[in-house]
Amino acid sequence: IVQSNEKIISRGDVVTEELFQKLNTLKIEYEKQLGGSTNYFIILFGQIILVTIMIAILMAFMIIFRQDLVSENSKVIFILMLPTLMVYMSQVSLNVASISIYALPFCILPVIVRTFYDIRLASFAHLITTILIGFIAPNGFEFVLIQFVAGIVAVFSIVNLRKRDRKSVV
Repeated sequence: IVQSNEKIISRGDVVTEELFQKLNTLKIEYEKQLGGSTNYFIILFGQIILVTIMIAILMAFMIIFRQDLVSENSKVIFILMLPTLMVYMSQVSLNVASISIYALPFCILPVIVRTFYDIRLASFAHLITTILIGFIAPNGFEFVLIQFVAGIVAVFSIVNLRKRDRKSVV
């Protein structure tokens, strides 16, 4: 039994069996206050809505600015599979403690899209992907900021390489 405002453990204390039971009970009570599995399904439903909105925004972007891509299903599937793969890779890295999410090559997405299409689509697809991963990543804002800046640098470095390549040929 723990009284209100009673200190359970201090920094540097050895965790005994009794302290462990108190901490475990505190965890169970905290999860009950959050709503347990009920909140999990609400959060999952909210995440599904957010993902659907982000994919719809990407599709709207392609319909407005790249109508030539929308007419070919294989190109649309290719563009939509890249963010899906990146989100899957980030989820795996969050479940495996030995792989940091910052070690994954997220900048490969805008590089691939830029190689086959244009800068606008590459930047927008990368933005959508980093926002989606930002929902599940720890320190989401920091992750989105770092990855988006890195992706933009990667896209514009490819532009410079193509320009240099063209100058050397001519």
